[in-house]
Amino acid sequence: MSGRPLDQLTNLGKIAARQLAEIGIRSEADLRAAGAAAAYLKLKDHFGRGVSLNYLYALGGALKDTPWDQMPESERAALRAEASALLGGKRKTRAPRPPKE
Repeated sequence: MSGRPLDQLTNLGKIAARQLAEIGIRSEADLRAAGAAAAYLKLKDHFGRGVSLNYLYALGGALKDTPWDQMPESERAALRAEASALLGGKRKTRAPRPPKE
């Protein structure tokens, strides 16, 4: 099961496989070893704003063979919590907005 090419996993296609390869994840085994949340954070760091939470759900669903849009909210929440915990307070903060005059 862990020998499938990334583009054959549920939710992932050729573009996702290419993006994952750019961050060093080249196989299903690599994705499983990294975990969905860590892979998502690496993608987010590398590709920026184009990587949405749906990508996190897609990665999590790929590991469970579940379409991302059918993933229960409890599993989505667990993925968000894991990603947040991995950030460990490293989240980029916006500069404060100047006060309105």
